[in-house]
Amino acid sequence: MTSDSSGKRVTRYQEKMKVLEDTNRAKLQSTDFSHQGFDTTSLMKTAHKSSKQGSLDDTVRWQMHGQISSGSVRSNSITDVTPSFTQDALNALRNKKASGNIVQQEVRIKPHEGGSYEGHLVTVSRVVNHGDVADDKEIGHPKSPHPDNTDIQYDRAHRAPFSLTGAESNKYSTVWAPHYPNIAVDSHMERKALDKFKKYGDNNVFYVAADTHDRSSVGVVYDRGDSEKVQTGGKPRFKSVFANYERKF
Repeated sequence: MTSDSSGKRVTRYQEKMKVLEDTNRAKLQSTDFSHQGFDTTSLMKTAHKSSKQGSLDDTVRWQMHGQISSGSVRSNSITDVTPSFTQDALNALRNKKASGNIVQQEVRIKPHEGGSYEGHLVTVSRVVNHGDVADDKEIGHPKSPHPDNTDIQYDRAHRAPFSLTGAESNKYSTVWAPHYPNIAVDSHMERKALDKFKKYGDNNVFYVAADTHDRSSVGVVYDRGDSEKVQTGGKPRFKSVFANYERKF
């Protein structure tokens, strides 16, 4: 135990948390962060007006998915289709420098205290053929308290989706999200990632989740390869698509 400049006793845990906070604040100041893609918030709020779980007419939901897809970005450079705050994680995964299939960057400041907080949580997952089954799935509790809103069902949103990465995802941080965005936006992107994985294979498809205090972005980034078909067809090699929504209605 030590003392700070004011003479107060400081535990090792408090020292550790202070160092973490200072580190995260420095990272935050040096990171260009912004939410990405089509903003689905107004539709998600409409969905939750009908029930705690939320619901939209199938046609409206399909139209929303079309609007999400219309915001896709294509280029022959992966840096042109990905936000700057994801690029270190993507490079580590693509170049096999990460120890697994998930890179999570925690740059939030005191999310456990409740209320608004600074910073963000970014999770990038390489989609793999993991072979794990539903019984292997576990979702931890988010660091932030459960939202104080009894009119909306909040779920633990898996930032590294089990369907894409298997049991490896269980140890990574999560956030609270309203039920319907978790189903209509997150799960839609997960299905898209799986579809692209079936088409383009290992080490070519990545799922991205980025979370701040009151908003989340989710997206898929994939490499269509440098095959003759891509080259002769005039299709850019890399493509991404993102969507975002508020989490605090």
